[in-house]
Amino acid sequence: MTQEELDTIWKRPERQHRRPDNKMFMVRNVLNIVFMLAVVGAIAIYMTCPATLLFGYPLWGLVVGLAIIIKTIEVSLRIIFR
Repeated sequence: MTQEELDTIWKRPERQHRRPDNKMFMVRNVLNIVFMLAVVGAIAIYMTCPATLLFGYPLWGLVVGLAIIIKTIEVSLRIIFR
């Protein structure tokens, strides 16, 4: 086989995915960043002072709960605005 024949056989397909240009994509990205920061913050709080209480609950647990709520909002937006 010649190189031209091999190039036509093994040609890579064009990318089908492209970045959405809508505002909801930006909101979801911001929510994901806040979620990741909250989880890292919760881990840092747990490692440094796990016994700190706020309203009778561990502070790191409240931060994890907040992170879960943020992620739930992001997933809901993804499902609603497909």
